[in-house]
Amino acid sequence: PRWLPAAGALPPALGGLIYLGMRSAALSGLRSGGEPERLLHAALRVPLLLMDGAWSALFPTRIWMRNLYEDYRGVEPALLWLGAAGLVAAWAGAWALRRRAPLLLPGVVGWSLTLAPAAMITTAVGWWGFNRYLYVPLLLLLPGLLEGLLALGASVRPSVRRGLVVAGAGLLLWSGVGALRVVALYHDPATFAFAMVEGDPERSHGYIALAEVLYRQGRLQEARPLMERAVELGPENPRGWNNLAAALLDLGDVKAARRVAAQGWQRWPGNAALCNLTALTWVDEDVAHAAENLLICLRLDPGNADVRVNIRGLLQAHPQRAAYRAAFEELLQRPDYASLRGAASELL
Repeated sequence: PRWLPAAGALPPALGGLIYLGMRSAALSGLRSGGEPERLLHAALRVPLLLMDGAWSALFPTRIWMRNLYEDYRGVEPALLWLGAAGLVAAWAGAWALRRRAPLLLPGVVGWSLTLAPAAMITTAVGWWGFNRYLYVPLLLLLPGLLEGLLALGASVRPSVRRGLVVAGAGLLLWSGVGALRVVALYHDPATFAFAMVEGDPERSHGYIALAEVLYRQGRLQEARPLMERAVELGPENPRGWNNLAAALLDLGDVKAARRVAAQGWQRWPGNAALCNLTALTWVDEDVAHAAENLLICLRLDPGNADVRVNIRGLLQAHPQRAAYRAAFEELLQRPDYASLRGAASELL
C-alpha cells in the first residue's frame, strides 16, 4: 500500500522524538555550552561522528573508554570531508532503496537526527564514555537496515548470502565476548581507571579518572602527579585543572593551588568551580578579595551549592566571620553586584 512507507516512518520518528526529549530534559536543552563557536565546532563534526558510530556498531571494534573531545579536537579537514561523503552516501543509498526497503530511509533519518546531538556534548566538551554508546541511536536504523540487506540479498547468489550470515554471526560473537571481557576486567573503579590509562596513555581522561579514584580514597600524594599529567596532556579540559587545584588545596599547598586555579579560571572565565577554588585560596589571607571572588562565582552560577556552602561557612564558622559579613554587605551595595542582593540575602 502507498501508505506503508509513511507508516513505517512512525516508529523511528517516535523513537527519535522520545530520545531527543529525554536528552533535552537531562541536559536542560540540546546544547554543550553558550559559546556559538563551540556549537559550530561540534556541528562540523556531526557527519564524522555518525560514521564513527556506524562503524563501531557494524564492524568488530575495540570496546574501551574514549574521550571524543580529544579524539576530534585535532581532526584533519580531510577526515571531516570523508565523514560528510559517507553520510551523503548513506542517505543516497537509502533513497535508492526506498521502494524495495521502505523502512530504510526513515531509519537513516531517525539515526542521523538522534545521534547528531551527541556531537554537541562529546566532541565539544571533555566528556568520555564507551565508544559503543555511539550506536544506541542505531537501534532506530536496524529494522530498515535489515530490510535493505534482505532486499539486496535477494538479488545475490546463495553463496554470498551465506557469507553475510557468517559475517553477522561473527560480529555478534565478537561483540558478546568483548562485552563479557569488559565486565570481567573493569569490576571496580580502580581497575577501570587503570585500564583507561593503559589503553590510551597519551590522553588525559584516563589520568583524570585514576586520580579521582585515588583522591576519593584519600591518597592525595599519589593522585597529585596523575592530575599534573592530566593537565599537561589535556590543558583544554577544565576538569583536570579543577581536580589539581582542589588536591593542592587539600595538601596545604595554597600558593600552588592558587596558581593552578587562577590559570584555569583565566582559561574558562565562566567556570564557577574554578572561580570557587580561586576564592578558597584567599580566605585566610585576604578577606575582601575572597569575598568578592565568591560573589563573582555566585553571579556566574547562582545555584552552585559549593559556593553557597563556602559563603555560609565563612559567615558562621570562620575566625574572621564578622569581617566577612561586613565585606559581603559592603560589596552588595555596589551596582555591579546589585543583581545578587536577593540571592545573597538568604545567605547573610
